[in-house]
Amino acid sequence: RGVYNPDRLRGRGCWYDSERVVVHLGDRLLVDGETVPIEKFESKFIYEEGGHVDPPINEPLTDQEIQAIIQATQLVNWEVPAHADCLLGWICDARVSGSNEWRAHCHVTGRFGSGKSTVLRDICAFLLGDFRHIFLGLSTEPGIRSKIKNDSIPCLFDEAEGGDKRMNQQRVEQVIDFIRQNSTETGGIIAKGSASHIPTSFSTRCNFMIFSIDTPIKNKADESRIT
Repeated sequence: RGVYNPDRLRGRGCWYDSERVVVHLGDRLLVDGETVPIEKFESKFIYEEGGHVDPPINEPLTDQEIQAIIQATQLVNWEVPAHADCLLGWICDARVSGSNEWRAHCHVTGRFGSGKSTVLRDICAFLLGDFRHIFLGLSTEPGIRSKIKNDSIPCLFDEAEGGDKRMNQQRVEQVIDFIRQNSTETGGIIAKGSASHIPTSFSTRCNFMIFSIDTPIKNKADESRIT
């Protein structure tokens, strides 16, 4: 079988594999639109079984259906109307996270009651279907990383408030740092040590959308990667 290399693991999501488009649904693959059992697919990568997610719609939407989605996003009280287009652009990009060399991230910010939860629940989560992770504000970087594992599906991070407490700010800053590392495809991995002195490694290939009242993004490297 050869030497096992955990760097070749691939979880759920959309990938390129030797000029083939592979959509990993957890219990099976869609390879260029055709269903293939995971164990039957020949590849240098290891597609790891996971919880089932429903496949994306195979048929393109009609112009009328697309217009309805566009109009729905424009109902949000955006400070800049063009941000409705940014939101839809992010959703389209995020659905194919793992196949991109560059992954965009967005931050939806606004005062209490301005509609952030509506954007998350009724637009993003609805249009992404099963192809998403949703994390709440108390989530930590190790927790998010452990949940994502090797998936390449979009992530929604709600209530990402830094707050006044130093520990809370550090926790959010660590999550933002992790999000930044998801931006570009370099072929590198993130290695973490453990109490047993056995390192764990993982790749990061997810688009993130952050929701908060405050803006936890503070340095230039994050500002250049998060819209």
